[in-house]
Amino acid sequence: MSTSALDDHDLDSIVLAAGDGRRMATFTRALFGRWIPKQFAPLEGGATLLQQTLERTRLWSPPERTQVLVSTQLEALARGQLSGYPGVQIVGQPDNRGTAPGILLPLARVLTRDANAEVVILPADHKVLRPDVLAYAIARARRAAASVDSGVALVGAAPDVVGPPMGWIMPGDASGEGGFQIRQLLERPPREVAERIRSMGALWNTLIVVGRARALWSLCRRHLRRHVEAFERHASQLADPSTRALAALYQFMPPADFNRSVLAKASGLAVVRMAGAGWSDWGTPETVLGQMRDKPGFDRLFARLLAVADPIEQRRWSRLARPLAAGR
Repeated sequence: MSTSALDDHDLDSIVLAAGDGRRMATFTRALFGRWIPKQFAPLEGGATLLQQTLERTRLWSPPERTQVLVSTQLEALARGQLSGYPGVQIVGQPDNRGTAPGILLPLARVLTRDANAEVVILPADHKVLRPDVLAYAIARARRAAASVDSGVALVGAAPDVVGPPMGWIMPGDASGEGGFQIRQLLERPPREVAERIRSMGALWNTLIVVGRARALWSLCRRHLRRHVEAFERHASQLADPSTRALAALYQFMPPADFNRSVLAKASGLAVVRMAGAGWSDWGTPETVLGQMRDKPGFDRLFARLLAVADPIEQRRWSRLARPLAAGR
């Protein structure tokens, strides 16, 4: 593998860590005795998912060009966990209105500082066993984004199995610079559909987006004009964390999902294929349990999980236990 991926160290990074992690609430209660959003939880002991994400962003972004979006209610927790990452900017949002407003807020700050910036947007709840492979994919996505009219590229992970329900990307023709045109984005298709498109070369949608900041802003303007105009009206105030303008901005902002409302409707996007990174989305207990099933203490963890689950969850986990036990 070329080491040139690690030479691209001038990108901006926007790390999305503002989710409430409700799908993992039972799991984190079983582990820690209280609810903790998964990105702030040391699920394997040691570093949290958020801290692991910041370790990866160091490969392509300097700290002063890295923003972490969190809920204002969890800013203190985030600052404590990221105290070892001086220079990283923690951006609090007053309410969770979906990933689109969550991206627009730090993206507006990027554009205020550098209108020519190139940005990597990535969630904070991913597990990556080979960060160097991810960095290489991001470097390729940067070049692929520059070769298409939209100025935006996604990173798609080559699937080894269908796995739990998640988003998929159907690539089309080659678009240049190692990328492919995106034929279609599919949001959690039924398993039989996922099996079929996997055999046709479909990729997991990692929700990692790379492109010019202005191009991303233009995409959002095209599909979420009301949201973009609201941020533009308050642009001069967004850099001041003490301003009340942000709370007022969010008060009447409708929710919007960046993947469904922007990417799924956009044309001219590129995707690069990433293989061998050991990538997985740790957004559900099924995924985490599947990754942890061969580690010491799994049986004890599973018993604790069942002990705090409600009857519906117990039935769900019991069904899950049989294939896990069979594979041990």
